[in-house]
Amino acid sequence: MILGITIFTIVANLYLGIAVLLRNTKSATNRLFALYALFIALWALANYFALIPGLSAEISLLRIRITMVVAAFLCPIIYLLAYTFPDNKYKIPIGATITFWIFIIATAIISVTPLTFSGVTIVNGFPSPIPGPGILVYALNALV
Repeated sequence: MILGITIFTIVANLYLGIAVLLRNTKSATNRLFALYALFIALWALANYFALIPGLSAEISLLRIRITMVVAAFLCPIIYLLAYTFPDNKYKIPIGATITFWIFIIATAIISVTPLTFSGVTIVNGFPSPIPGPGILVYALNALV
C-alpha cells in the first residue's frame, strides 16, 4: 500500500512538473514549480526508503539523513515559488538569492552530520531518529 502511494506520488509530481515546465520553459514560476515537483518526488522516494522496518540503525540513520538533505530544499523552494508567482522573472535581488541558496546548501550539509540526528533507536522494528541541536536549523529554514 505504502509503496503504491509512493510510486503514485513520484510519478504524479514528475509528470506535473514536466508538464508545467514544458508550457513555458523561460518562466521563473514554471521553473520553480518544476524544481519543487522534482524535490517532492525525491523526498517521497528518500522517505520511503528511510522508513523501511528491519534495517540496522546505521543504515536507517544514513537514509534518514539523505531524506533530510532533500527536505532542506522544500520550504525555501516553495517560498521562492510563492514570491515569484505569477511572474515570468525572478523578483528577488541577486544578492539575496545567493544568500538564500548558501543557507539552503548549508542546511543540507548540516543534515548529513550528527548535528541534525545524532543517532537512531529501533522501536518495534521501525527507526526513530534522535534529534541533535542542528535540527533547529530546519526551523530557521522553514521560517526564512
